[in-house]
Amino acid sequence: SRALEGAVLSYRDGDFSLSLAPEAPRELAALMRLHAELGQALREQRQHLAQRELLLDTVVQNTPVALVLTAPSERIAIANLAARQLLGDGRSLAGLDFATVIAGLPETLREALAGDGDRLFAVTLPDGSEETFHHSTRAFRLQGQPHRLRLLRRMTRELSRAEVATWKLVI
Repeated sequence: SRALEGAVLSYRDGDFSLSLAPEAPRELAALMRLHAELGQALREQRQHLAQRELLLDTVVQNTPVALVLTAPSERIAIANLAARQLLGDGRSLAGLDFATVIAGLPETLREALAGDGDRLFAVTLPDGSEETFHHSTRAFRLQGQPHRLRLLRRMTRELSRAEVATWKLVI
């Protein structure tokens, strides 16, 4: 019973790796078997969640949409690769103050990121190229705390394609 108690305490602490020896007094055998089945189910669930989390992180990191999630303190909790390239010259942005990160950006981009709601805007980037972006921001609660998700999608290619298609129709 002491081993069973220790195993239950390990489960409470999130450690599902502990398994008990199959030998047990007859009155505890059924309970030990159920405990072993529970441990196996919890290990499988944890592995499944870890795989899903890895897949989601891969998708988020590799999407061409710049994604920035800020915590209630306006510190950056998550910034994907596209956001790091656009806002931080490829450097990690996690833990940085969002206002400080955007302070050195071109005014139009900075204003869009500081604002709420959806917005389509054009900006001249430091390399001299002009890009059109769609900015959207959403507020939601994560683990009971208010967070803000900002998405920046490059629209220049899509708008150029639409313009060419329109000209083809006109001509």
